[in-house]
Amino acid sequence: MSNFFQELKRRHVVKAGLAYLVGAWLLVQVLSIVLPAFGLGQGWMKTTLVILSIGFPIWLILAWVYDFSWGSIEKTEDVPFDPEVSRKKNIGLNRFIIGGLAIAVILLLVNTLRLSSKVDVMEEQLLPMEFANSLAILPFDDLSPKQDQRYFTDGLARSIYDRLARSKDLKLISPTSSLQYRDKDVSIEVIADELGVRYVLEGSVLLFGDQYRASINLVDTRDGSTIWSKTFQDNLENVLGTYDEVSANVGSYLNITLSSEDVRKRKVDPEAYLLYLKAEDTLLYFDRVSTLAADSLIRRSISIDPNYSESQVSLSKMTLHKGLYLEYYSYEESIKIGMNAAREAIRLDSTSIEGHNWMSNWKWHDRDVEASMRYLDKAYELGGSNNANTTEYTAFQAMRMNNLKKAYQLIKKALELDPLNRDMYMFKYWLDIYYSNYEEALRTLNKFVELDKATESHHDMEAMIYRYNGKLDKALEIVEKEENRYWHLNAKSPILYDMGKIEDANKLINEIREIPIDSVPDDTVPEFELAVIYAHRGDNDKAFDYLNKSFGINCLYPEWLFFQKDFKNLYGDPRWDAYIDRLSEEFNYDFPHRPE
Repeated sequence: MSNFFQELKRRHVVKAGLAYLVGAWLLVQVLSIVLPAFGLGQGWMKTTLVILSIGFPIWLILAWVYDFSWGSIEKTEDVPFDPEVSRKKNIGLNRFIIGGLAIAVILLLVNTLRLSSKVDVMEEQLLPMEFANSLAILPFDDLSPKQDQRYFTDGLARSIYDRLARSKDLKLISPTSSLQYRDKDVSIEVIADELGVRYVLEGSVLLFGDQYRASINLVDTRDGSTIWSKTFQDNLENVLGTYDEVSANVGSYLNITLSSEDVRKRKVDPEAYLLYLKAEDTLLYFDRVSTLAADSLIRRSISIDPNYSESQVSLSKMTLHKGLYLEYYSYEESIKIGMNAAREAIRLDSTSIEGHNWMSNWKWHDRDVEASMRYLDKAYELGGSNNANTTEYTAFQAMRMNNLKKAYQLIKKALELDPLNRDMYMFKYWLDIYYSNYEEALRTLNKFVELDKATESHHDMEAMIYRYNGKLDKALEIVEKEENRYWHLNAKSPILYDMGKIEDANKLINEIREIPIDSVPDDTVPEFELAVIYAHRGDNDKAFDYLNKSFGINCLYPEWLFFQKDFKNLYGDPRWDAYIDRLSEEFNYDFPHRPE
């Protein structure tokens, strides 16, 4: 054995192996920068890694059998040993290894900074914006006798929004917020004040047979005057032209610049278009029945007219709910269906902001972070910086990438464009807590509860604010009002622990473990919740045990891992760094070990 190790040293096999690994790492870092520049996907990188892996043992064998002297290759057994030559080889290999490592580290830093700088650029595009004007599109009145054409009136409003949202000079309120004023006895002046806009677009719509009539008015809320008005009546197949004309007129009167590129001035099949609008209206409710109904509608629409880009976007969106959330498809099949639909939407309309948003989202789920960021960049280039959906998605992407500070700023900007968006208040609540802004967290939670249409209570979330703020008696008082038993137990156990009632807190944890899985709230993973509880206690062993059990869900929703305040207690543990490294390997992206 001693002779064997001496031979390894004499033949420089170990150093040759290290040199190979350094060279391979250097090649991978270069390719991670070069491949995206040529539009090449992860398949090329995977092929390279396979070749390098196969080549490593072959290289070691060659290093044992052959002597690679400078300028010649001979069998080692045929070359007499020369100490001076061996020393020079050793120095040469050392220089290669050290130099290669230095270059690879530099390239790794450049690649990481380049990815994170993309979010910086997007933030700069969003945060300093000053708008020349501001507008909200209010719900159009449904003039049908049975008042059953809301899907069509809302579809008209959303499509006009999509056209106008391309302007960087206009603060345009998302339909998610503006359409919530339907059937509310509120004056235009009050609505304008609550949404922070000067102008509103209002009107009435009637669909009859294959024709429609729409009366649209642009109103200045300062004095209530109508500054532009027109009634449109046409065949349904020409409805896309109405969107363009309304947008052009609004842009002209508000003196804002709209993109001149519009490939959608074509006819759309009336039946396919109505099915598309019904699908979008149905998907406003993300339960199982609504999702399956919406998916069926959009597939019928595409079968009739596969060339309408917005229908493909809709299919991509619905696949996320049907595939990833309801698990009607495998993870891989969901990605394939959703990505193909988004890609087709972009092929049909290269200016589709939503198509690029969804391609970015699916590329993320496909573990291709580079491509995900490229598509998001393109969405911004097309005018997404003033699009509420793009702003919200960018904030979400920043959370995924553990850039919480940027996410916090972007969420605030998103709420300027979509001030009644329930989900954005939910994320803001968690970040308020993470940054110990407890008074702001309470205001954010109150707004979330006001907008939440569900019947559940949210006393567990309120109790959490008081617990973190050290007001344990108040937290205990609030948590006793929580009606959902699962959330009651999860919120109460840490409170009792902080009060020193360890035995009572442990009993609640045991009760959590005994709750049947079918009684656990949707979108909840008990192992993850238990990891949070044990991290709060400082019991790192159990926290990491449950984190490892929930690794799969953390790959799907890494944002929940990053903005949990209690996980700050794990930051000093080497197992936290190892866990984030494991996540980085999964995504082929270096996640920051601490939120940025």
